[in-house]
This record gives sequence, C-alpha cells and structure tokens, in this order.
Amino acid sequence: MIGDVRVATKVEQPADLKGCTNANQDAAGPGVPCANCGFTLLEVMFAVIVFCTATFSILALVSQSLDEARRLQRPMVDTSMVASVLSLTNRLTEGTESGDLGDMLGDSYKGYTYTYQIQEAQTNKLFEVDVVLQNPNNVVISTGSYLFYRPLSPAGSLDGATVAR
Repeated sequence: MIGDVRVATKVEQPADLKGCTNANQDAAGPGVPCANCGFTLLEVMFAVIVFCTATFSILALVSQSLDEARRLQRPMVDTSMVASVLSLTNRLTEGTESGDLGDMLGDSYKGYTYTYQIQEAQTNKLFEVDVVLQNPNNVVISTGSYLFYRPLSPAGSLDGATVAR
C-alpha cells in the first residue's frame, strides 16, 4: 500500500504509568500507555466510604421523617374533647361518670379512659365539671376543669336538692 507507512517507535512511559496498558488497544501495540488507566484501590475505597456515608445520611433523614409522621398519627388526647361532648347537652346532673374514650370519640382513642365529676358551682345552675383522662397504662395524662351554665338542669345540691341522682 502506498502512503501507509508505519514507524515503530518506542515510547517511554512516565513513572506514574508504568505497567498501565490497555489490553484492548491492539493497533497501538503493547506497552503504549492508555489515557484512562482506571482507579487505584485507595481511590475506590474512598469513593465507597463517601457513597456509604451519603446513603446512611439519607436513610437517617427518611427514618426521622417516618417517625415524625407516626407521631402525628397518634391521637392528641385532651380533656377539652370530653368537655365538648358534654357541652352538647342541655341538662347536667351532679355525679361522677367514667368510661372508655373510644366509645365517645371513636376507635383511635380506644384504651384511653375518662372520668368526670359534675357538681353545682353556684345556685344559678352553674356547674363545674372536672375531667381526668388516663392512657391505657392508667397514667393520668390530662386534667381539666370547666364551667357550664345549664338553666334546664334539675336542682343540684346548692339549689336544695336532697335526693342523690
């Protein structure tokens, strides 16, 4: 072939590329350094450490977010919920009542118990309601005292009622 001249030259490899050859570079011949020689073991180990650190940081954030979401799904238990149910009635009678909060407010509150005591605070049909809420372990988690004016209520102890109801 005319014009196809190959000149055999020996190329010295730099000190940092000694032994670095590309096996797929048949045309260039053996011993010719390649442009992309790969990574050293130290570089690969460092890259793996950085990748693992980033991955575990992201997993920690996701775990924390899921924990916060679970915490938001737990019912917020407060005595004002029992007081709001009691406020719907037109009549209050003195006495003590207790029960399961789940029966009053729904299944999310199953296991929580309430106790309220109603007593007349003034002779003008003003009633004081003391509410205590307990969690499933019978630990008091909330207490509250509320005043209700219920003029249609029967006579209480301050109005001269002598019979307990």
